[in-house]
Amino acid sequence: MRSERGKVIDRMITAVESEIPMDINGLIWTDLINEDDIRSVHIYDVPNNKLEYFRENISKEKIILGLKSIPDKGGYKTTMDNEIIKVFRYYNNDKLLKEIEILPNEWEGELNNTTDDFQSVLTMTSQKINDMCPIVVDKDTRLDNTVVLSNRKIQYNYTMINHLAEDFDVDYLDIEFVPNLINQVKTNPGLELFRENDVTFSYYYQDKKGKFILNTIITPDMYKK
Repeated sequence: MRSERGKVIDRMITAVESEIPMDINGLIWTDLINEDDIRSVHIYDVPNNKLEYFRENISKEKIILGLKSIPDKGGYKTTMDNEIIKVFRYYNNDKLLKEIEILPNEWEGELNNTTDDFQSVLTMTSQKINDMCPIVVDKDTRLDNTVVLSNRKIQYNYTMINHLAEDFDVDYLDIEFVPNLINQVKTNPGLELFRENDVTFSYYYQDKKGKFILNTIITPDMYKK
């Protein structure tokens, strides 16, 4: 039997689906998703001409303050009362830029009062990497940036600078490319702290024209075998 929380999320989706897509300060709200009857996930597209605005104005703190400014707790009461996790995911050309997760008890408590300490370590590490990006990894690969997601997950966004998506055979990706990534996660000394703290790794690859090639997720049970 489905939980009441999941049904509430479904009703929230029904209430707004006729209004989506919606332009909110130049960022396009494209979808609202029920994820596992626990999270209401808001999907946004960030146009190229709004990337600077996005970097300067989109943060967890500002989202909470903005929604709390709506009278009678209209911006968050339903999610708080039904213990729904509110998630905001922002994409540019299908590439994930940022994920923001707001827990039910964060609406009226101190911000970050339930933050996982290692999640903060991930965030700081990601920021340091991004300060150096783009990074040319080898003659074919460029690291564009990293994104920290919820639940100790970090995504690395790469561009294959000399290739098109059509250059990659599915069998090659499954049989050679992905196993090689898993082996790198297992053996890279620089990732030892991440492995010890059960971080999940996501690797996103696009071709030189920005077309999707691969997004693979490597979980602790995969690299601790």
